[in-house]
Amino acid sequence: MNKLSKLGVALSSLALILSIINIILVLVNDIGMVHVWTSAFIAVLCCVHIYLHLSRKGESDQS
Repeated sequence: MNKLSKLGVALSSLALILSIINIILVLVNDIGMVHVWTSAFIAVLCCVHIYLHLSRKGESDQS
């Protein structure tokens, strides 16, 4: 795995953590559901990115 791939996964993980924190803070402060849906969308995209990266890494390890 090259350095750029590791950086991408690290940034996606960070964005996922920050999105979850943002969702919690928005729900606690009752700001609005638009922020929750936006953060949830970002969190889902990060999960998909990390999953695709790990599945691609698993395929390259098997060959």
